[in-house]
Amino acid sequence: MPKIELINVVKRWGDFYAVDNLNLVIDDRSFITLLGPSGCGKTTTLRMIAGLETPTSGKILINGVPVFDSELGINIPANKRHVGFLFQNYALWPHMTIKKNIVFGLQNLKDDMPLVSTNYYVNKRKIEILGNHEALTKLIKSFVNKDGQVVENSALIGIIDTYKVSMYTAKDLYKISNLGEKDPTIFEKKIAEFNSDMKNIADKYDQKGFSLNERGDLLGLPEICNEYVSCKIIVNVLQNPTKLIELIFEAQNNKDNVVEFVSSKLKISKETAKKLINIRIQELEGEDLKAKVAESIAIENENIVEIKRQANIDGYQIDEQGNKIPNIDFEDKEWDHKLVHIIKNRKLDNEEIDLRLRHVSRVVKIAEFMDRYPNELSGGQQQRVAIARTLAPGPKVLFMDEPLSNLDAKLRLEMRGELKRLHLDTNSTFIYVTHDQLEAMTLATKICLIDNGILQQYDAPLDVYKKPANLFVADFVGNPAVNFVETNATQKENSSEISIKLFDSINATFIPNEKINLEKLRTLRDKEFKETKEEYEIKKNTKGFVEKGNKDKVFNFHVQMISGNTDSKDEKNISSNEYVIGIRPEFIKISDDGNIEGEIYNALPSGMETTVKIRIGEYVLTGVIFGGVDYKIGSKCHLSFIGKEISLFDRISGKRICDGAIKIK
Repeated sequence: MPKIELINVVKRWGDFYAVDNLNLVIDDRSFITLLGPSGCGKTTTLRMIAGLETPTSGKILINGVPVFDSELGINIPANKRHVGFLFQNYALWPHMTIKKNIVFGLQNLKDDMPLVSTNYYVNKRKIEILGNHEALTKLIKSFVNKDGQVVENSALIGIIDTYKVSMYTAKDLYKISNLGEKDPTIFEKKIAEFNSDMKNIADKYDQKGFSLNERGDLLGLPEICNEYVSCKIIVNVLQNPTKLIELIFEAQNNKDNVVEFVSSKLKISKETAKKLINIRIQELEGEDLKAKVAESIAIENENIVEIKRQANIDGYQIDEQGNKIPNIDFEDKEWDHKLVHIIKNRKLDNEEIDLRLRHVSRVVKIAEFMDRYPNELSGGQQQRVAIARTLAPGPKVLFMDEPLSNLDAKLRLEMRGELKRLHLDTNSTFIYVTHDQLEAMTLATKICLIDNGILQQYDAPLDVYKKPANLFVADFVGNPAVNFVETNATQKENSSEISIKLFDSINATFIPNEKINLEKLRTLRDKEFKETKEEYEIKKNTKGFVEKGNKDKVFNFHVQMISGNTDSKDEKNISSNEYVIGIRPEFIKISDDGNIEGEIYNALPSGMETTVKIRIGEYVLTGVIFGGVDYKIGSKCHLSFIGKEISLFDRISGKRICDGAIKIK
């Protein structure tokens, strides 16, 4: 599976920057969620990686190969990127059965693929299965109705699921098993027949210089990339230009054909010899000769890089000898570094199509629905069909744009679990767009959180939750949302503790988990602001610069109050010692020994937990109390802040400074 890299990717329309200078590395086999509010740029990012949207500038690499490069003018179309798409709309053909919906794309698929002798592989599987025909017969007889008769269709599905074969093979095995009931020798006869067929197939390909592996793949000697070999030879010869010059002069003195003479002496092709002679280093001396040799070597090395790059796009790697090795061979543990898969632009045959159909139907658990129509399935089942159709061509990367938003809450929860299992079963790279932070948290190996086209944080879900990069991340991730409390902070010299005041009147101490110096951090912040401003002024004067219309701003956080939420944007002047405390609801403990007095403002018990709002003066805090408890609205309570994962944010920049604990004085 491929690694995906986005380097300084920008997408804008006029002065609106949908994606602004995005740098991202998506590791192979990861499950990445692109998360953010509506209009933040997450779907645009997905579409640019997939090839459905053209970036304004930047680079996108898949498996080290540029699929987009604004400087080099590279833009590989979506159908050449080997990716699959799954969208909010299932887009199933209503007049086609589920089977036809899945195989429709496979029947029209034509691409560079390894050549396979499906007859060889099918015969091999039949021999393996019939070698234990008693188990096959027992399996078939397990699918009987109340009258004791075998239900053929159920038995065929049972054979497919048990032995991982196609419907064609299942029907053949079913027929042989029935014949074996009357003539037990039929099994040995069929095995001998299939062995004979396999030998004939292998002999036929052997005469053509090919061999077959256990899966029926055709293997042969790798093709030579003559263009690459020629460039390598030119570079090697130019390492000692004197020898080439001597050969050219010798041929001229002997009145021999120079190209043929050089070709013979250096044991290279006439085409390569002609290229070397046409460089005309034989006409130069001294520094001019050195400069020409260096220039020619640089040109050939650039050609080598370009040849390798194009080969990778075409699905090949080129080794040092110039052999074109299909990418598939680098993932094949049985590859002996001599024979390689034979690649051809072709369509899938019926056996391959049915094998893929049966495989994906097992993966997403819809095997029993093959003969139904989409309107006969539930929403969740239709989504499984859409997933199966997407997986069938074997994409390297699976893109999903809010695929569960049409489902009800219970079914959405179930499908989340299915997608996570599917990610492991397929061993693929998943990129998933959502605005639902719970979906992102539960599904992803990493969350890419975007706001206003800017990457805010790219981390594992629990790191995003526990160590938010800034106020926006802390507010966006978490349900119920984090409590923001504004405070002034002072720190004595050589002291690690920070004095704060909460809710206008409660004196407390913030104890950081790590040693920090607020004064130094403020100095660094101001320096960073200054450097950023200077860089922006320089950037404004560069050619082609377009000022961003959708300006970036520090997140406008809210403080819960009785009179309604107070917006941070309401304040005009912010002093340098102003900070924000972020307290997750689970860090609020209600108990008799709590040292802050409050009043139950609201309580929402749900059985497993209770969401409670607590009034402290004119402020309101949201807490989560686990267990089946309830609180009387208006009753007095005492609370305390627990744990060491309470966050301290810089009020001016919005960035998280550190985590720590709060101690009430």
